[in-house]
Order: sequence, then C-alpha cells, then structure tokens
Amino acid sequence: MRVGGKATEGTLTAQHRRKKSTVVEYSYAYRVDGRELVAEKRSIPWAAREIPVGAKLAVRYDPANPEKSVTPAELQEFEN
Repeated sequence: MRVGGKATEGTLTAQHRRKKSTVVEYSYAYRVDGRELVAEKRSIPWAAREIPVGAKLAVRYDPANPEKSVTPAELQEFEN
C-alpha cells in the first residue's frame, strides 16, 4: 500500500491480550463507500497501547484495495 493512501475515520473495536505473553493486539472498523471493513488483531505499537475501545482512529487505506489499511500508530512503528 502506498504510505499516503486515502484517509477515513475508524473506531477501535477490541483489544486482545495473548495469554502468557506481553503482546497486545487490536481490531478496528472503518467505512469505505458505505461498506464497513474490519482490521483484526493488528499489533499495537507500544506508544498506542493506552487507546481505549471505542476511541476514534485515523485510518489510511489503499483505494485500489480498501481491505489494506494502516493507522498512524502502525506507520510510526514501521518508521522506528
């Protein structure tokens, strides 16, 4: 996906903690052309672990393939 992508708003729908692990994942939903899409069990960067369920998130998606999406927190993790 191009880093720029197209912007939309998403909502954090769940946080998942793995048993016997420090890994935390999250899921979020976002809308594209009237369709609700869901990104499930994405890795949460350390800086974003305090985001509460129900919080609004900026989401960028690939217009050619809207199922491919990323949040600013994920992009920041890639850059570090």
